[in-house]
Amino acid sequence: MSATRARAQRSDQTERGNSLLLALLFITSIAFLSGVSMDYAYSTIRGGASNRDAQSARYAAAGAIDLMVQAMRADPTLGRAGATCSGVSLTLADGRVASAQCAPVAGSGALLAEGTGARANRVVDVVANVSGVPLVKARITINDAAGSMPAATVATREWIGAP
Repeated sequence: MSATRARAQRSDQTERGNSLLLALLFITSIAFLSGVSMDYAYSTIRGGASNRDAQSARYAAAGAIDLMVQAMRADPTLGRAGATCSGVSLTLADGRVASAQCAPVAGSGALLAEGTGARANRVVDVVANVSGVPLVKARITINDAAGSMPAATVATREWIGAP
């Protein structure tokens, strides 16, 4: 009887050892999978913040171009070939600066007939930067109706991201 009892005790201890080993293996695999999941979640959050910042910069660049167009609408001399075309800038809530500079295309706003005051449409290339990084280039046509109605219409002919 004692031999049977000793064998049963050894078998019970072996099973306890196997159970402990299985429990450790299970806990280790759960910890590993949790670590992988946390790493994936962290990289996803970090990527989302990066995308948000890039989108914010694109919106700021578009806003700077809109501000430049409004300045050219108010001043019919801006955007004429041979005349200076001052830029505009705005400070964003996060402290970055968005700016836009224009460069008139050859013949932009030129006199059509001497003495009549009629002028060609103003055509300018506008480049928008955020914190000195160029993000958008646009070609803007400002229809001045031959000088009789400055900035009657404005058309964007090209819109190129990150020139």
